[in-house]
Amino acid sequence: MIKFSLRVNSKASILILTLWALCLVASFAVIIGSGIRQKMLLVRRLNERDLGYLLCEAAAKTGISVIRQHGEEPFMALKESWSNNPGAFKAVNLGDGQFSVCYIYTDECRSESALRYGMMDEERKINVNTADAEVMARLFMAVVCDLQEPEALEMAEAIVDWRDSDQGGGSLGGGAEDFYYRGLQFPYSAKNANIQVLDELLLIKGFPVSVFNTVSEYLTVYGSGRINVNTASKPVLVALGLDDELSQKIIGFRAGEDTIEATEDDRVFKSADTIAADLIEVYHLSESEIVQLGKVSAQHLDVSSQHFMIKSTADIGSRKGLMKATCVIDAEGKILYWQES
Repeated sequence: MIKFSLRVNSKASILILTLWALCLVASFAVIIGSGIRQKMLLVRRLNERDLGYLLCEAAAKTGISVIRQHGEEPFMALKESWSNNPGAFKAVNLGDGQFSVCYIYTDECRSESALRYGMMDEERKINVNTADAEVMARLFMAVVCDLQEPEALEMAEAIVDWRDSDQGGGSLGGGAEDFYYRGLQFPYSAKNANIQVLDELLLIKGFPVSVFNTVSEYLTVYGSGRINVNTASKPVLVALGLDDELSQKIIGFRAGEDTIEATEDDRVFKSADTIAADLIEVYHLSESEIVQLGKVSAQHLDVSSQHFMIKSTADIGSRKGLMKATCVIDAEGKILYWQES
């Protein structure tokens, strides 16, 4: 009986050890398998990111190609293929994915916003490196409903102080030079040079995120500062010094007979010198409007664009918006700015 009991105990011990070993092996297998799955997932995501980047790069190259095909016309307008071209920019299949280039455009004749497939020119915007404080203040008041003139002007003067090399501060006496920024909890100096990216505005005195989010689509750091009258929005035209009614006449002229911009019947201003003459063919202009338009045209207006923003989205299979990229190119096809997310 003792020998039988020992044999039973020995077999039970072996069984327990075997089960324990199996559990241990199974645990190792689960751990190793989990690690392998994580590595495979990481590899897949890296591959998808690489593919997303290539798709966004292809979108940028498509935009460059379209700009190079523009031809020798000295003017550019919203009805052209770079601005509104679903065939070239909407859900373009490439390999295992597709890209789109699009932006939200507000039709100011109809007060409607729509998705448009194409690029945006930077010359439709106010250049923060060349505009004076009065122009920027008028823009801020035009697009931020509850912003009053003293606050708007102080913000605009702070931008001018940020980019200029003197230490004089704004005319309102608020001051936005080194002495102000060095007194902050986390001090830094004023730029005293041109703004390179719009995000710099968030470093400037009195420029809150809420205002930045509203006005940034009307601002740029590219170009000479001349505004393309064929593409500029109404708030930008008002900011330049045109009154509301005259700005609306320019928008209406561009829209053509169907009153819809970016369609075949759009009218185009072909020279900054003939803007008033072109408008008179469609609208009555008062003497004061002609004087106003002549002054603003001489100082601020052009009919062409040299810089373009491309907002691209890459889709891979069912994963929509896997990568987004924003870049700015010039008329020669050089990429001046690139940001991806």
